Amino acid sequence: MADLISISRTFDYHVIAISETWFRNDSVPNIDGYSLYCKDRQDGRRGGGVAIYIADVFNSHEVNQFYSNLLEKAWPLHPVEKRFYQETVTEEGSEEEENGSFNDKPLPRLCDSLIMSRSTQQRLSGLTFSGLGLLPASPSESEVVSESSSTLFLIGAYSRYKSPYVWIRSNHHRIVSFTDIRTYQDLDEVKDSPLKLKSISNWHHKDIHLWDILSDIIRLNVQPTPKNPFAVDFSYFDALSPNYFLLATGAMVHFLNCVLTSGEHSYNADVTEDLNEVMRRHFMLLNTMVSKNR
Repeated sequence: MADLISISRTFDYHVIAISETWFRNDSVPNIDGYSLYCKDRQDGRRGGGVAIYIADVFNSHEVNQFYSNLLEKAWPLHPVEKRFYQETVTEEGSEEEENGSFNDKPLPRLCDSLIMSRSTQQRLSGLTFSGLGLLPASPSESEVVSESSSTLFLIGAYSRYKSPYVWIRSNHHRIVSFTDIRTYQDLDEVKDSPLKLKSISNWHHKDIHLWDILSDIIRLNVQPTPKNPFAVDFSYFDALSPNYFLLATGAMVHFLNCVLTSGEHSYNADVTEDLNEVMRRHFMLLNTMVSKNR
């Protein structure tokens, strides 16, 4: 189990699958930052059993109909960017391993894997009769970001929707592949559709905070996927005047404390390290300024 945890922290895979598993309910090995779906092999039978760890950044759920013919066919045939799931299994010396992590898959990604479907939007909004989905406050064309390497996201919490959602508002092509879109109307609908995020899907079931949503957005938008989505850019503080330095570092200390006290995250250790360094710099300058004013 220690080796498995070490692998997950070193390579930060999106999916880790283990075959021939034989777990017990009182000893299921959990990994921070992953959801576990497992099916033990049955006593007295040879083979079988599988455990699949899926990173929390994904919106995942369990299907209990394991013996469905449809599922049996979907496993070998469902393509991902002209490749197949079987090909994503890392073997020693393979190209995947040499390039680092499965997280390094370049953007843009398939539309269906990132954008909420229209039928799901209508079901969640309760507006099935109108044919409308979960629309944002304004069209994306009115919120243009000139830099082609940047993307603007909108986190909207409209009372009508009873849940926050996240929309891409500019440079959609950086994140989403539109190769399967056939009409301009379909393209406009996709651009005004919210993203599939694990934090959003858990909004009504878990204690989700704004930074959980930000974490999902950062992990989606940054390549390679960062181990710590809230890594502090200390060079930003170094460029500030002393007064603004104290204000900014004080605010950062408060924010990082909120992240740490909100629950267990796979990046808590890294956040703690940055928090200690920000506090050290904050109080070092504060003591210097107090000494000068005496």
